[in-house]
This record gives sequence, structure tokens and C-alpha cells, in this order.
Amino acid sequence: MQHEVKPSWILALLLFSQFGFWSGCESSEAQKLNSLKVSLVSAQEPASPKTIAEAKEKIAETTDVVIRGVIKARDLDPFEKNKSIFIVTDIIEDEHGGDPNHKPDDCPFCKHRAENAAMAQVRLVDDKGTPHPYSAADLLNVKEGDVVVVAGSATFDEAVDLFSITAKQVYVAKK
Repeated sequence: MQHEVKPSWILALLLFSQFGFWSGCESSEAQKLNSLKVSLVSAQEPASPKTIAEAKEKIAETTDVVIRGVIKARDLDPFEKNKSIFIVTDIIEDEHGGDPNHKPDDCPFCKHRAENAAMAQVRLVDDKGTPHPYSAADLLNVKEGDVVVVAGSATFDEAVDLFSITAKQVYVAKK
């Protein structure tokens, strides 16, 4: 007696094996990364962000800060490889009246202000204070030039002139 297998059962078995079995199985790394994204990225902009320079001036009064800055480290890569650490710089306001022909990269005044803009190191850490082993660019889905608002706890090391923020939340500003 020959047993006949209907094609619809074969198709159902293939679909189940391809989609049903594996669709809910993300790698534990991907799940961990997604969980971190959800916990770190804020959907709403925190209220009353300050410049980095303003926050740095008030560090003696409070270590809780909310700053707005651009992801930029002058001529360096702002992201540390395989660590959730990045650099933000104060946003240089356009003082040229919105001149459409103005090029900040060619303007000596804008260049000078950019070279002297306050900077901060932003750290995304675990419960032990260790940076997560992922690039902040991947973790936050950001790139150099993006504007962020960071809420967290700040320290200032005068010996190396390092203003550092351990972030609790990061809001990626819409362009």
C-alpha cells in the first residue's frame, strides 16, 4: 500500500519550519540590544535642556543634568569602538542672520567658536557602571552630526578637563 502525501501538507510543513519555528527566536544578543534601546532612548525630549557649558558651570550645585548637544568630537570619531561612549559638543548658534551663502567651515569666526565649544563625554552604563559592549551609534541608532538631549548624572575631572555624563535617558532630536 502506497502512502500519498498531499502537496498542501508539504507546503504547510515548510512554512511552519521556516516561519513558525524561527520567527520568535531572536538571538539573545539582539534581544539584549533591543532591551537596552528601549530603556535608554527617550520618546519625549526632556524639559529645559542646558548647553554643556552651562551644565559644566553648575556642576558644584548639582550633578543632575539635562544637556542638548551635537554628536561631534572636532576632528576625531565621536564614538568609542565596542563601548557605549560618545562625545557631544555644544551647538554653535548661527550668528550670521541665516545668510544662505554663509559656510561655517570657511568662516574664521565660526571655526574659532567650534574649536572652543564645550564638550562632554556621554557614557551608557550597566548597573555596575561599566559601559555596554556596543557602539553608542548602534545602541542609539545615531551618527555624527545628530542632535541629542542627554539626561543623567555628571562629573567634572579638572585634572584632565573632562566633563562626563552617565546617561539615564537620551532623546534623539528630530531633524
